[in-house]
Amino acid sequence: MSQWVIGDAVDDPGEVLLQLLTQSRRRLLMLSEALEKAVEEASIAEAMVGDAFGEFGKVGEYIRGLAMLEAQERDRATNMAAKAVAAGLAERQTRVAEGQGVLLASLLKAILSDPRLMLSESQQAMVIPVMREQMVLAAK
Repeated sequence: MSQWVIGDAVDDPGEVLLQLLTQSRRRLLMLSEALEKAVEEASIAEAMVGDAFGEFGKVGEYIRGLAMLEAQERDRATNMAAKAVAAGLAERQTRVAEGQGVLLASLLKAILSDPRLMLSESQQAMVIPVMREQMVLAAK
């Protein structure tokens, strides 16, 4: 705490929560894939499996451990998602995206009407239909 001083950057709690949620989701996917693979490969319940530290244990214990970790991570991700919803982060992201859209639209309008480009009114009018077509193509 002695290293904290006035003027230090302050993390946005919403951003921190979303980063933690993303990290938890990635960890959950990794654990789910490892669990699925372990279950598929466990043809004999008494087979031995080595872990990252060179320790060996029975497949059943390894699978049970993975299942426990996956369940804990699933609970953690669900908890953070609920907190994100309660904090109104989805609405906040929507407002930010809408603001970015308004900014982009005004920027495009200013660029297209710049006399240095010498675009006719009919050329400027073609921009919106072309943009719609490109957005549809990009979404595919």
